[in-house]
Amino acid sequence: MNAGVQRKLDPKRCSWTHEEDALLGTAKDEDVAFRLKRTLEGVRQRRRKLGIKSPAFSSTCRRWTPEEDTLLGKMRDEEVAARTGHPLSGVLQRRLGKGIPLAVRQKRLWTTEEEKRLGILPDADIAARLNRSVKSVQARRLEKRIESYGRPQPWTEKEESLLGKMSDLKCARKLGRALSRVKRRRIQLGIPVFNFRHHQWSLEDDKLLGVRTDHEIAALLRTSAKAVAHRRRQFNIAPCAKQIRQGLLARAQARRLRRVGGHFGTYTRQEDKLMGTMPDQELANRLGRTQKAVEARRIQLQIPKFDPKIHQWTPEDDALLGVVTDCEIASRLGLTVSAVARRRLRLGRGVRFAHRRPWTQQEDALLGTASDTEIAAKLGRKIEVVCLRRQKLGIPNFYWQQRCGRQRKFATA
Repeated sequence: MNAGVQRKLDPKRCSWTHEEDALLGTAKDEDVAFRLKRTLEGVRQRRRKLGIKSPAFSSTCRRWTPEEDTLLGKMRDEEVAARTGHPLSGVLQRRLGKGIPLAVRQKRLWTTEEEKRLGILPDADIAARLNRSVKSVQARRLEKRIESYGRPQPWTEKEESLLGKMSDLKCARKLGRALSRVKRRRIQLGIPVFNFRHHQWSLEDDKLLGVRTDHEIAALLRTSAKAVAHRRRQFNIAPCAKQIRQGLLARAQARRLRRVGGHFGTYTRQEDKLMGTMPDQELANRLGRTQKAVEARRIQLQIPKFDPKIHQWTPEDDALLGVVTDCEIASRLGLTVSAVARRRLRLGRGVRFAHRRPWTQQEDALLGTASDTEIAAKLGRKIEVVCLRRQKLGIPNFYWQQRCGRQRKFATA
């Protein structure tokens, strides 16, 4: 019906006839009111009073019948939903709305045939076959003390003898067991974890010390020669004669192969006086030593490095810190940005950002004389920056000043 159509209502028609009542519910209330020349509210009240459903209302929910209401509480809600065709939430809402208690158990009882299947298959497969949850199947199996499907067999002496002699992962793969079970069994038996880097010494291993060389014992026990030497020194056992001869031959060969002019780690007074007078590499070439040896000797004598590349900060350089950006100071002085930042932090100076331009008095004077957008375009700044600066100084908005008639007059610079 067009809302713009004007019609005259008959105020004298107050009583409803059978013909008018027959039209209720056959069309929308607006159309019926237009045909009967009655108000929309009057048609709507009459239809509701007679219990007539409006054709404009459509619902997929089906009304409950008295026969269906008698089933509530006498059986589980799932069974009522399956019989009546109502959703489970609708059944629950209908029963609670009528205040009907549930006279039967909501949970389905276990039968003897269902309990016989427990432990034969995994809990997930049994739950899918019995249309139950996995937690329900697992709880029932534990209640009946039924072992889970695929539980490993008890440990044998042969399997336990392998624990601690190899890594838990390798032992688990070899025995076909889970890594967590292998680790748990090893801890229960008090067997330490296997570590190929830390050899567990036995009495038979200690008897080999001093009989063979450290390298031969290390290869035999699958450990390092350093560990064998450390173990031998703990018992104050001297190395064997073969190892002593090998050490003497190695020292003799090292003397023959050392650089000409080398002093085998000893420095003279004349060599110590040369430390720090020239670069370490140049002094090493003159003395016939390595650069690392010369550097270690210079550090031992606490002699500073020759011509160090350390910038000596002057008062003029310190005056630039915090005023100019660190990148610009680094490019001017030929330093790294981190060195400039370290010097600035040591003096307690604030950082200077390249994108943060300080506000001048002339720029502050322009705030509030126009919109923030115009001032931001004029000053080359962002609108948010201009707005925050104006609010910080307590300057009202330009439009607010115009509206209240209190625009302040700024003195031109």
